[in-house]
Amino acid sequence: MTPLEFFLAHRVAVFPIATGAKTPAVAKGTHWADWDDFLRARPTSAYGVVLGSLVVVDTDQPATSEWANAHVPPTPFMVLSGPYHSGGMGRGVHRYYRVPPASSWPPYIRRDGLNIEFRRAGQYVLGPASPHPSGLTYDAAPWSWAWDDIPCFPSDFVFEDGSVGVSRVGAAYAEPTAPVTESNRTAELFRYVRHLKANEVDRDLAWTATQFFNTRFCHPPKSDRWLASWFGRAWGHRDRPDFKQCVFEDTSAFAVVRDDHDDLEVIHVEGAL
Repeated sequence: MTPLEFFLAHRVAVFPIATGAKTPAVAKGTHWADWDDFLRARPTSAYGVVLGSLVVVDTDQPATSEWANAHVPPTPFMVLSGPYHSGGMGRGVHRYYRVPPASSWPPYIRRDGLNIEFRRAGQYVLGPASPHPSGLTYDAAPWSWAWDDIPCFPSDFVFEDGSVGVSRVGAAYAEPTAPVTESNRTAELFRYVRHLKANEVDRDLAWTATQFFNTRFCHPPKSDRWLASWFGRAWGHRDRPDFKQCVFEDTSAFAVVRDDHDDLEVIHVEGAL
């Protein structure tokens, strides 16, 4: 049984991913979460796995992988993903777990000063055997491919121990007072992009502002290639019902200054950065 066949056998939806990227390759007007692989052509190369009945603990740094090895329940369904985001030796790991129906989970495990992505309903991951943009392939470790052998993620798992400062999306945005480190970059960038969209900032301006945020606050910053690939997914993320409540109290932070010099228009955002 191939990983793709396993997902289909257990009615875990999959959908095609664009070659050399992590973005959905579905028809315009179709959301990846609504792709019905029983009615449409099944992916033949890279594919995404729609989470919900399964969740994934996603570690992409040496420190988070080491922590997960010690503290996250073992599971036989483990997939080597792409290179560590820091560029160091090693690869990230996706750890799959079953969950009860209609479960509600936080987006991150925040313990011992680390942010570890907890991917759940409303999200997707690249499936095993899919090519990663780096050229690597998502490799699943050998296991039984029996659904019941995947453990349920424990309902009493401690997600936060207070060691990581968190700025909630619903609060007014405040720029970071300390460098945004590797374990927290994706979370802070996502929070920033969603704030921009909630305040109806133009997409092109939001992209420019996000690039400034990445270079100014993230240490080290995400690569230009990663940021370009990720931004569209963050911007297009399906909105929560309370999305428009997540706004900046001071909208003057988005005053746009346009400097014309030698026919080159430079755009920057005052206050927000």
